[in-house]
Amino acid sequence: MKFQAATVIAGAAMAAGANAQQAVQWRTEDGGNGHWYAVRTAGFPRTWNDCRVTALHEGGHLASLTNASEHAFVLAQAQATAGAWSGGFGPVLGGFQPIPNGGPAANWTWVTGESWALEKWIDGEPNDHAECGPGGDERFLAFLVDGWNDVQDVRECFGAWLVPSFVIEWSADCNNDGIVDYGQCRDGSLPDYDGDNVPDCCERGVACEVGAYPVEWRATEGGNGHWYRTLRTTTRTNFDFKVGAARSIGAELASIADGNENQFVFTMARASGVFAGRVCIGGRRCDGCPWGWVDGTPWSFEPWGPGEPGNPGDVHVEMFISIGAPGTWADVWDFDGSERAYAVEWSADCDSDGIVDYGQILRGERPDANANGVPDGCECFADLNSDGYVQGADLGLMLSSWGTAPAGTAADVNRDGAVDGNDLGLLLATWGPCGN
Repeated sequence: MKFQAATVIAGAAMAAGANAQQAVQWRTEDGGNGHWYAVRTAGFPRTWNDCRVTALHEGGHLASLTNASEHAFVLAQAQATAGAWSGGFGPVLGGFQPIPNGGPAANWTWVTGESWALEKWIDGEPNDHAECGPGGDERFLAFLVDGWNDVQDVRECFGAWLVPSFVIEWSADCNNDGIVDYGQCRDGSLPDYDGDNVPDCCERGVACEVGAYPVEWRATEGGNGHWYRTLRTTTRTNFDFKVGAARSIGAELASIADGNENQFVFTMARASGVFAGRVCIGGRRCDGCPWGWVDGTPWSFEPWGPGEPGNPGDVHVEMFISIGAPGTWADVWDFDGSERAYAVEWSADCDSDGIVDYGQILRGERPDANANGVPDGCECFADLNSDGYVQGADLGLMLSSWGTAPAGTAADVNRDGAVDGNDLGLLLATWGPCGN
C-alpha cells in the first residue's frame, strides 16, 4: 500500500516558510527561452538577499528580465500567484545596484550579469527614498502592480514593507545540450538524486547521459515524496511480468491517486525516451471484479478516455490500464502484452522516518548491497534458508555455490554474477538474528 511520505531535499531548510508554486517553463515553441520560473511567496526568508540565497540553494537565481516578452510572461505568473502581492508590492527580481554612487538610476544590473537592456520603472522611480527609514539605500528591484520599484533590504524595518514574494529562474545548462537542466532533473532525463536541481553528473564532473532515471515527485512541488521511473521491456510481456519486474527492484507499478499525480507520471513517461505513446500503470481487474491497484491503494480516481473502459463483453477481457496523451486512460488486453513501457513507483518507508527508502539508497544514505531497492537494514538478504537467522547453515549454502553464479542465485547477494569474498563479507556483516 502506498505510504504518503514527506521528503527532505537539499536547500529545504533555506526555503523554510516559503510556499512552493509549480515551476512553469517559457517554452521555445511559444517564443520563449526554454527557462523555468517559479513565484515563491516569501514567508521567511523576507529580505531581497535572503531570497537571492534561497534561489541559489534551489539551483536557480532571482529572475533577470531582459526583454519585454520575458517581462510579460513572468509578470503573468506573478499576477496569477495567490499571496504574491501585498499593498501593491509584488515579487522581488534579480536586479540590484552593486555601486549606488551616481544616483538612483545608475549602475543597475542583473544577478546573472546579463545586459541591463530593459527598464519598466513606474513614474518617479527609481528614487532611492528610504521608505523603511534610515539603514540602507534602495538598491534592489521589485514589481509593482504597473511597473518596477526600487526597494531597501533592511532587516530592522519590520514595521514597514518587507518582501512579499520573489521569482526564481532556472537557466543553467551545465552539459551544454541546449536544454535547461532544471527540466531534465524534473522529468528524470538526467539524474538529480540529491534534489538540488543540478544534474548529479555535472556535480561529479562526469559525462551526462540522457536516459530514463528515477525522479522524485517532490513535496516542495506539491508531490508525495515518492520516486518514479519509466521502464521498457524488449519484447511483449504481460501484466504479471511487469508487476514482478517492479517488485524485484523494490517498487510497484504506479498507482494514481489524483489528477496531479496522473499528470506527473504521464509527463515523466513522455520525457523518458522509452515511451511509445502509452505507458502501463498498476490498475487491473479480473473477470467480473472491479478495478483496483495492485499495491492495495484505494481506488478513487479514473480519468478514462472517450469510450473507455471498452469492450466489456469481448472474449478477450481487457485487464489493465495504460496512460496516453493527454493523460487519459485506456483498458488494454493482457493476453498480448501490448504495452512495453511501464511506470514504477517507490513509496516504501520501512523504518518510518518519513522519507521514502529508495531516495535514501539513491543518495548513498543507506546501503543496498543486493541492489533490490530495499535498504539492507530493512531485510535479511544473507538469510539464504529463510529461517530468520544468518548463521552456519547459510554459510554452508554460500560455500556450496562458490564461483560463477547464474542470475537469481540466492548466495550471490550483491548480484554481481559471482559468489565470492564480497558476498561472504556481506553475510558475516549481518551474522545473527534477522532484524538486529
